[in-house]
Amino acid sequence: MKKYNIAFSSQEITEERPLICIIPKKTFKIVENNNLPVMPLSELVLWCKELHLENILEHLDSLYNLNLREKYSEIKTNV
Repeated sequence: MKKYNIAFSSQEITEERPLICIIPKKTFKIVENNNLPVMPLSELVLWCKELHLENILEHLDSLYNLNLREKYSEIKTNV
């Protein structure tokens, strides 16, 4: 990340942008697809729900028919 001038931290949030916060995880499940590591779909859905990523959830629902009933829309105001 240093090569691309991207700030990162594993302990504290800084004011630098863009910033990547690295959170160590004790267990990490790896699934491979065509010899590439991928995140299991169920774990991705849980992660998106925790982060309120409704736009991604709606897209995953349309791709995989997960019956998530998520809807996303952007509202733009001139304020």
